[in-house]
Amino acid sequence: MIQITTTILLSTIGGLFSACLALIVYIYNKQSDRISKIEDTQVKCPVNKIYTLIEKDQTDIDWIKRELKKKN
Repeated sequence: MIQITTTILLSTIGGLFSACLALIVYIYNKQSDRISKIEDTQVKCPVNKIYTLIEKDQTDIDWIKRELKKKN
């Protein structure tokens, strides 16, 4: 019969825990790299800047319309 000692059990659990931790760190690093690449692309792309400007203008126009409706 196989005997499982506490040392073997703790080393197995420790190995699994360290593997899981390494996987989490790897995924986090890949995601943060991916997000920074997307942010760099957004900063460099003029189309996104134009879209943002149009969106701000629409928000301002909506606010002006609401204020005018309140006064009427």
